[in-house]
Amino acid sequence: DMLLADRVAVLATDAAPVVRMADGAALDLYCRRVAGSVGAMAVRIFGAPDAVAFGLTLGRTLQLVNILRDLDEDAARDRIYLPLDRLAGHGVADGPAVRILADPAIAGVAQDIAAQAAAGFAEAEAALRHCDTRALLPARIMMWGYRRLFDRLVARGFAPPRQRPRLTPGEKARMAAFALRLAPVTAR
Repeated sequence: DMLLADRVAVLATDAAPVVRMADGAALDLYCRRVAGSVGAMAVRIFGAPDAVAFGLTLGRTLQLVNILRDLDEDAARDRIYLPLDRLAGHGVADGPAVRILADPAIAGVAQDIAAQAAAGFAEAEAALRHCDTRALLPARIMMWGYRRLFDRLVARGFAPPRQRPRLTPGEKARMAAFALRLAPVTAR
């Protein structure tokens, strides 16, 4: 089963004492394995088997947001998911994760990943137009919440210090209302 193989690969990566992604292809594979495959499976469970492309795209995009949101927490465990080739392209050398994140050029690398996430949200929105949006309500709720976190990350910027963005109590209540289908869900 591909999902099981993906989960095993992710566990092996995340269990390593030091985590680095060599390049964009390694990051894409990691994101597909950790979240894209789950998204593809989830849309089937939600009753929208025609939405596999949407699930893959949304899962990958949400994982990119997680990576950007968790930069400092991951670095504390010597994990850097920003690709080494992108780091090098911005003049950031590999080394201890905390030192990497202290480099002022890290903001440019994170902006590159943020651009990928923004494109992923746009791609997911476009794919959603061709899917059963009612069946995909759980995915739409997640997309709505993650988009807010992403917008806060971009507005905050990626230079240190990086405060972790959170949803407000009102946004959490709105998501609960979405889940109960008491409010219309929109992408933005």
